[in-house]
Amino acid sequence: MKNRFALLFVFLLCCASLQAAPVRVSGLVVDETNHRPKPSVTVELVRSSEGKVIPLAKAPTNAQGLFSFAPLEAGDTDIILARVRYQNYTYVVPAFDGPKQLEQLGIKVDPAKVRLAIYETTFGMVPLSFTAHHLAIESRAGGLKCVERIIVENPTRKTFLGMSEGGATMLLNLPAGAKNVRLDESITDAKLEKRPDGWALMKPIPPKSYDARVLVIIHYDMDWPSALPWDRKINFSRKVQYPTKFFFVNRTTADSKLIVTAPKLSADETTQLPIDGKTEDRIVNSVGNPSHMPGVSAEEPKPALAAGDDLRIEISSPVNPLFWGFLGFVVLLCLAIPLVLLKKGKPTPKSPAKIEEPQEKVGVNSGTFTSAPTSNGLNSNDRAQQLIEKIALLDEAFAKGVVTEEEHSSSRATLKSELLQLLSSQQ
Repeated sequence: MKNRFALLFVFLLCCASLQAAPVRVSGLVVDETNHRPKPSVTVELVRSSEGKVIPLAKAPTNAQGLFSFAPLEAGDTDIILARVRYQNYTYVVPAFDGPKQLEQLGIKVDPAKVRLAIYETTFGMVPLSFTAHHLAIESRAGGLKCVERIIVENPTRKTFLGMSEGGATMLLNLPAGAKNVRLDESITDAKLEKRPDGWALMKPIPPKSYDARVLVIIHYDMDWPSALPWDRKINFSRKVQYPTKFFFVNRTTADSKLIVTAPKLSADETTQLPIDGKTEDRIVNSVGNPSHMPGVSAEEPKPALAAGDDLRIEISSPVNPLFWGFLGFVVLLCLAIPLVLLKKGKPTPKSPAKIEEPQEKVGVNSGTFTSAPTSNGLNSNDRAQQLIEKIALLDEAFAKGVVTEEEHSSSRATLKSELLQLLSSQQ
């Protein structure tokens, strides 16, 4: 009996140790623009769960900028944030990391030592720059799907709200021909607007020293300029608006045959990149060469692209080798048929024969037969060109895995047969 009570006691102790311990959040709010604690501002605790933000509690800072909350129940899956709304911008820092997600990124969170930085805002011009600019491309029917991901830096100690209330903070140059331009759904605090001089982005830009980075994600589509396989080149060039430390073009491994052309382009490098919440194998090319200036630390390289540079990038799709083989066959066939007909048309020596008047052919009703005029078909040259283009598109679709081998063989044989009949009828 005593042993049973001892085992039960140990079990209850284990259960108690597995329960979530109360979390007490406290810390300091600092006005980083003026380097001093910030009194009399309201700090709010919220729980982040499945993309939703749930308010938990509010507390003011005292004269020394300190704040403290009563103990809260928090489990291993909870992420608790502390935030302050100050001069039309909300500043957020993690206060509790139950699942240790931030710890895996090298960010340590201590609920008892939360430090929340806030900044004054400005409507004056700010010298923005880009830490990184990624151009991701992916094949689609008729063209490319494109995503540009930009990390923005504000080197000042003030949050830039735009040149006026609700005004633009950035002007982005997208390639000519971009259509279906839109912000990523995850960018909830921004607005994109088309203007004659580019795309204006209305999004507050806090200082670089603020813990949260500013990420801009823009989606758009680009069409191939022609259905002809030898005219598949898309121009992504534009004028650089902001200094950019690193510019990359990346594409999926399925699009390895796409050709990227740009000045100072690095060789293809296959690497894993986090894309839309999952890790993908991508082929990456850097554009421009970041370099270290004399007397500048290795952590601050010279930008790969400077403001005002002409960024020249072209993406092209190589012609399928099957198309060139078929085109060569058609050319040889076009050359061979006239030679054969010419050879057949040479007169052969005949024995002298009596020349007689031509006789009319009598039909069953005592009528006469007349020769029907020959027809070359309606616009046969255009039809032949259409058939060649269809065969080329079919070969390309088969190379990309869009159609099966059986569908490719059947459709190609039908088109080829029609083309040969059309070419023969033209002679």
